[in-house]
Amino acid sequence: MLQFSDSSRAMETRDHSKNGASLKSHTSRGKIFVILVVVAFGFNSCKTLDMSTLSPKMKNENLLPPLNPVLDVESFGSVFGLTKTTGHGSVSGASANIGGGYAIGMGSISMKSTTYSNPVLNDIDVLFNRDVENICNLSGTPKGSIKCRLIVGEEKMSGGIGWGLLSSVTLCIPNLLGMPIRSPKCNLQIEVTVFDNNDSVVGRYTSNFRKQKTYIALYWGYSYNDSMRRNARLIFTDCMEDIKRQIGKDYTRLMDALK
Repeated sequence: MLQFSDSSRAMETRDHSKNGASLKSHTSRGKIFVILVVVAFGFNSCKTLDMSTLSPKMKNENLLPPLNPVLDVESFGSVFGLTKTTGHGSVSGASANIGGGYAIGMGSISMKSTTYSNPVLNDIDVLFNRDVENICNLSGTPKGSIKCRLIVGEEKMSGGIGWGLLSSVTLCIPNLLGMPIRSPKCNLQIEVTVFDNNDSVVGRYTSNFRKQKTYIALYWGYSYNDSMRRNARLIFTDCMEDIKRQIGKDYTRLMDALK
C-alpha cells in the first residue's frame, strides 16, 4: 500500500509539472505572437503618409505685399513638444523655401532653416511657410510680417478600449486582419496676425476650432507616429484655409494699411 501511494504521488507530481510546462508554453507563444503583431505595425504594413498633405491647396486670388513669416513655435510646442536647431543662409533670386522659412530682401532672400526634434512641428513649419506664398507676393521689400500661433490645441490617444480588450483575448488576430488598435485625435485653433514694419497690428484672424482623427491599423490605417503627423497636417491645413478666406475678404483694407 505504501509503495502504491508513493507511486500515485509521483504520477501527480509529473502531471502538475507537465501542466505547468504546457501553460508556460502557451503563455510564451502568446507573448511571441503579440510581439510579432507589434513588429508588424512598426514596419511597412501600414499606409505611408501622402506627401501631398504637405502642399496647401488654396491660394488667394489677390496677394498681399511681401511679409516675413513668423511661426510661434513655442505655442505649438506646448502641445507637440519642442526642441529645435537653427541655421542661416542666403540665396539670390526670386524666392526660396527651406523648411524653417524665408525672409524676402532686395534682389535676394535670406533664409532661416530650422529643424525640430518632433516631426509634427517640422510639418507645421513647412506648411505655414508654404501657405505664406498663397497669401503674399514673394518679390519686393517686405512691408511687415505675418505671425501664426496656436490658441487652443490638444493631441491625445482616445477610443480603442473595446478594441484593446478584443485584441487581448484573441491574441491580436483581428488586428492582423485590419482591426484598428487606437485612434489618435488632434484639436487645433490657430491665430494669424499681420504686422506692418512698425510692428503695429493691422489684421488679426482666428480659425474655427478644428478636429481630426486617424486610425492606427494595418493595411488601411497608419502607424502611431504617422497618424499623429497626418492629424496635424490635415487640421493645420484646414485652419489655414479658414484664415486665408478671412484675409482675402479683408484684402483692400490690408493693402491700405501696409503701404
